[in-house]
Amino acid sequence: MGIFSTEVLAASCPSSGLEGVYFDQNGSDGAYFTGNKVFRNDSQVNFNWGTGSPLAGIQNDNFSVRWSGHVVPNTSGSYRFSTRSDDGVRLYINGNLVINQWNDHSATDHYSSYMNLQAGVRYSITMEYYEHSIDAVAGLYWEGPNISRRLITSANLAPACMPIINSVTLNGASSASVNPSDTVTLSVSVDVSSNAPSEGWSSTSYTLNGTTTCIDTSNVSGSGNYTQAFNITAPNNPGLYGLSLTAYSSENCSPSNDSHEFIIANALTVSGSGSCTVTGLEGTYYDQNGTQRAYFTGNTTNRTDSQINFNWGSGSPITGVGNNDFSIRWEGYIVPDTSGSFTFSTRSDDGIRLYVDGNLIINQWNDHGPRNDYASPITLNAGTQYSVTMEFYERGGGAVAELYWQGPGISRQLIPSANLLPPSCTNIPPPNPIAEWRFEDPV
Repeated sequence: MGIFSTEVLAASCPSSGLEGVYFDQNGSDGAYFTGNKVFRNDSQVNFNWGTGSPLAGIQNDNFSVRWSGHVVPNTSGSYRFSTRSDDGVRLYINGNLVINQWNDHSATDHYSSYMNLQAGVRYSITMEYYEHSIDAVAGLYWEGPNISRRLITSANLAPACMPIINSVTLNGASSASVNPSDTVTLSVSVDVSSNAPSEGWSSTSYTLNGTTTCIDTSNVSGSGNYTQAFNITAPNNPGLYGLSLTAYSSENCSPSNDSHEFIIANALTVSGSGSCTVTGLEGTYYDQNGTQRAYFTGNTTNRTDSQINFNWGSGSPITGVGNNDFSIRWEGYIVPDTSGSFTFSTRSDDGIRLYVDGNLIINQWNDHGPRNDYASPITLNAGTQYSVTMEFYERGGGAVAELYWQGPGISRQLIPSANLLPPSCTNIPPPNPIAEWRFEDPV
């Protein structure tokens, strides 16, 4: 059917604890909140993993974790939060950053300022953590009215329990074959847990052909199963298109931990005799909310770039993204005109990773001045579409990102636009999804 959810969820929402999302970063230093993910509901944040792995599927070093949910005090009064960590930690209460020690350090206690909390009120809480190397420690504490400093107990923590997309249909079926620019009826079925935040299911976004649209669902409140139908327009160009949807408990599709993504890999087959009129790669530009090394997070801006040939100097790469601390992911396909042995290369300042046909062939994910990096030669066939992904980040100073190749009868050159296609311009089915798991603490 080509439909899968990005999460395999527990049968019911846990009543206490925080949801932990563990990222393996693909083993890369500093690639926080990227790579394969493992989900687990943690009753407390109280871990001393030493030099070991935090859980199955995550390696001992170079991993990151994001815990999210709500904290609910029993008594009104003044509270202070604190953490114990080795290495980096950030803590947000009600969206406010109250502890920020995003750096390598040995096991250390860090404290927020005091704040007033009301008994029985749910306050959103997010704790972000990364482990670089050697020992790994993560603990979450508070102190308040008649409470000396102690670990926050499971009874005072509640997971976010986001609205869950159960199923999606297009014109009443799991996928649809349509003509260019046809209207398609998209029906979304969502389950809102009784433990979910009071706002329930507030908005839904869908991304088709590189464009994301937000739809308000503010008429939905409380727990239960809901279905919403709305119309979308098929792309103009013939081809096979994927579709992703996200249900949010927040309004206006605001970035939130209280959200759930659902992907339909082969959603729409658009018929016709034409071919793609657009060449280049689809670039997603991330502002990282201006946070150092928070790669591929924050607000995004999409653009199809005809070539990867940029020297931004100390300026911004695109409107809406700052001069420093941003990251970009270009995706699409490369189509050689001639069969033979090709060598890919990049020029970058700062970090760069290049994947061709799903294989990591250049990996310089570190701060550096402008430099050239070369992959080993690979054999490509003329007219065949090979997937290509180039990831880049800028830390500070100058910013350079360029993508080259050389091959049969081709001296080293920037890859021309004519040999690049955005993700939507393909009849090759997308690869199988990377599996993700969710575990619950034993009762």
